[in-house]
Amino acid sequence: MNRILVKLSGESLSRDISTLDNYEELAYIEQDGLLPQISGFGIANKKMVLKLALDLKCAVEQNISLAVVIGGGNLCRGTRDSVNHGLRASTDKIGMLATVINGIVLNAALSVVGVHSIVLSTRSMPAVCELYSAGRAKTCMESGQVVICVGGSGQPFFTTDTAAVIRACELGCDALFKATNVAGIYEADPKTDPDAKFIERISYDDFLMKKIRIMDATAISIARDEQLPIYVMSTYANNAIVRACHGDLIKSAISVPV
Repeated sequence: MNRILVKLSGESLSRDISTLDNYEELAYIEQDGLLPQISGFGIANKKMVLKLALDLKCAVEQNISLAVVIGGGNLCRGTRDSVNHGLRASTDKIGMLATVINGIVLNAALSVVGVHSIVLSTRSMPAVCELYSAGRAKTCMESGQVVICVGGSGQPFFTTDTAAVIRACELGCDALFKATNVAGIYEADPKTDPDAKFIERISYDDFLMKKIRIMDATAISIARDEQLPIYVMSTYANNAIVRACHGDLIKSAISVPV
C-alpha cells in the first residue's frame, strides 16, 4: 500500500494515553521536549496528539503517501437522530467548523515533529486554510506532504466517515484506515461485552445487512461501489499505520468476499 487515507475521530485527539502499558513512544514524548511546544492545545490531549503525529511521521518515512480526514466529535456532535432537519443542518455545519479546528491542531503537531502537512477545507476560509480540491491534494501528497482534509464532505447530513470514503476514492488511495478506540469490528460492544466475537473480515454487503454501527451505511455503500478496502484498527496501537500496511497489526477488513 503506497497511498493511504487515515480517518481519525475528533475524540481520538482528546483521549488519555498516559495509563497505557508498553507504549514505547510515551517516554520519548515526555522527555524530548515536545510537549511544551503544543501546550496551547486546550481542546486536545497533548500526548495523544503527539502520538498520532509520530505515527503519521513514521508512515511518511516509509514513503507512504498520506491523506487524513478528521472528525470534530470532541467539540461538537451532529444530531443525527433529530427529527428537526433544520437543526441537523445547523449542527452539522458547526461540526464542519470543529473539524477545521482539529485539523489545525494536527497540522501544528506534525510541524513540531518535523513533518510537512497542509490543511485543505471544503469550505472557503482563506485566512485559515486553503480550499480543498482533488488536484491540489494529489499534488501535495506527491510532494510528500500529509494532506489534512477538513470540513467533512462540505454538505450537512453526511458523516465524516462518508467524507473519508469520498476523499479516498477521488485521491486514488489503496485503502482507508479507520482508527478508532478498539482493535477492529466486533459482533457486540467489547467494552460492555467481554465475550464479544472479533470479526477479522467482513464483506460490504454483510456489514450493511448486520447494521454494524462503527461506520455508516452511506460510507460503506460508496466503498463497495468503488471497491475501496476499509481497515478498522486501534488508534492506540504503536506505529499503527505502518504496521497495518505491513499486515503486522490486528485489524478488521471490510472488503469484497475472499
